[in-house]
Amino acid sequence: MQIHRSRVIGVLAAASILLGSYAVAHARGKARQSRDLVVRKALRFAKKRPLKALKILKAGNALDNNALMKVLAKNHNYTAGHSNRVGKYSFLIAKQMGLSKSKVAQVHRHGLLHDMGKLLTPKQILDKPGRLDDREFTRMRRHSGDGAAMLRGLFGRNAKAAT
Repeated sequence: MQIHRSRVIGVLAAASILLGSYAVAHARGKARQSRDLVVRKALRFAKKRPLKALKILKAGNALDNNALMKVLAKNHNYTAGHSNRVGKYSFLIAKQMGLSKSKVAQVHRHGLLHDMGKLLTPKQILDKPGRLDDREFTRMRRHSGDGAAMLRGLFGRNAKAAT
């Protein structure tokens, strides 16, 4: 809203005029609080209904590496730890290769998100201590395609650009 010809069109602009940078900082704090609430709501569904958790993040504009990794960690902590390590080593290798900052960030994000499809893989398969049988192995191999489809659903046709 704005103040225009003695008419209030918006509260935030009026508050900014009256309070200066305090209002801007307060608005940023409220936005952060709102985002945190969206992430907390999504995490309630991460274990049993991970796709719903991701849809909540998308609807609340909270789709970032941190929130996605929190959902993955809540769903399957070992996979999240593995993905964090892959992301870290990918970042370090890309940096050592002398890639641009944007490419290094992209490689890091790819490393973090490479196993997001495991959100849809049954826990009995992920946590099986021994060798997987043929059916289980076939199901496990689907996680990369599941992850690609999931990211396309979250980021649209620009899924490759977003990751």
